Amino acid sequence: MTWLVSLFLYHLGLRTDAASSTGSLHAKTTDIKNTLAAVTNVKSWQSITFTPTTTSTTVTISSVNPAKVMVFLNGHYAYSTSAPYIAMPYIDSVGATSIVIKPGLSITGPTYAPMSLIVVELY
Repeated sequence: MTWLVSLFLYHLGLRTDAASSTGSLHAKTTDIKNTLAAVTNVKSWQSITFTPTTTSTTVTISSVNPAKVMVFLNGHYAYSTSAPYIAMPYIDSVGATSIVIKPGLSITGPTYAPMSLIVVELY
């Protein structure tokens, strides 16, 4: 059993191991972290929380270049009519200063819950 623990610790390595793509697990993790940090091309990012009020909601954002943007949407429209179910929203359009969010289903009577957007603009 001791040899198994020793083998595991050998491959795991120490937190102080130098970054290396061929070293221990800690060394490889540090190498990946350093590589990602070096190639970051993020110009700006925004985090917006909003509560939709219609079946089409326009969210105002700071000015960005729509061709260089990634948008992450988190949230849902919950319907509480005769049978409760959820309609997953989607991003309908991204403009320089606004994003349009729509529900996945076009049914009346939704219960609106807060949603959030993360807008990441790249160089």
